[in-house]
Amino acid sequence: MYCPRCYIKFPSGETRCPKCGGPGLPRNTLLKPATAAPTQAPSMAMTSKQSRYHLTKALFPFLVITVPIIGICTLVLARNFTLIPLLIIIGLIVAAIALNKHLYDFINDVVYVETDQLLKIERMYIRKDYRIYVAFFKRLGDFQIDSELYANAQLQSFYRIMYSPKSKKLWNIKLESNQAAIDQLLNTQEVEDLKNTEYLAAQSRLSLNQRKEIIKMMLMNLGLGVIVAFFARGSIEQLIAGSFSFSNLVQVLFLFMLWMLIIQTAFQLIDLITGKLESSIDICIGFDRRSSPLGNRYTAKFQQLGKTFVNQQHYMHMRKGERYRIVYSRWSKLVWDVQKIT
Repeated sequence: MYCPRCYIKFPSGETRCPKCGGPGLPRNTLLKPATAAPTQAPSMAMTSKQSRYHLTKALFPFLVITVPIIGICTLVLARNFTLIPLLIIIGLIVAAIALNKHLYDFINDVVYVETDQLLKIERMYIRKDYRIYVAFFKRLGDFQIDSELYANAQLQSFYRIMYSPKSKKLWNIKLESNQAAIDQLLNTQEVEDLKNTEYLAAQSRLSLNQRKEIIKMMLMNLGLGVIVAFFARGSIEQLIAGSFSFSNLVQVLFLFMLWMLIIQTAFQLIDLITGKLESSIDICIGFDRRSSPLGNRYTAKFQQLGKTFVNQQHYMHMRKGERYRIVYSRWSKLVWDVQKIT
């Protein structure tokens, strides 16, 4: 028998873990991943003020891109350029539509109201004279908050949150006063955490969802690599011909970015083909969070494993100086699960 929580083995005649008292499982038990029942978050119709906010935010990217499109199209027609610039413009428009979360919220026309637990708050400096405050909740993730809430936030407390689902615009937040809602949330989380812990304890190969996640990352790297290669095409030709000069710092930067994308994609491909997961116990020594147009990237540094890529849930729950059991892909250093060792 083994304990899915403590990762220790004990005699098969015993049914309870001697350390935590939890139920034991046979060592060769094959567990299926937890499948949470689909639940619809409580929602309500947007007010006219909320709709106008999302409409303004949704139109802004298109207004910004309209002038360059007109200018470039004029050049294409006047000088008989190739279709490459036009294709890039079309791609940018498609990307703007796909990534426009405010447009989705405007069309959807509803806001969600849910209860969640506040785990962490951070102050981030975007520029020297500009900073934002971010709150991390256990299920809903991160929201940008104001300085007043940052100063008065109560960590580990439960809040009732009104928000737009795609853009994560926070409309209203207050401490949850309904104890029944808190108890129901705690019971649901406990069951889901136990099921997921049991499944990951027995996992040694990439699941289908994990493979899909790696493929998604590879496609994003490929798309970004094509854009970088387009701007660095002259330098690539010079590098192949042996006449490249390292005095052009901008082109050197583009080539370095392209090289890093190639390496990262190659490592992800190796992990995808092998499908093997590694497991180790290590001490967390630091975190990092970086924002980009493609989203937030979270990393964690461990004493022996070094820098790894974690998701938002790991980033919220882990603490510096604590020991964790880590399940990860060896080459790409993608962390799939972390469990605290007590």
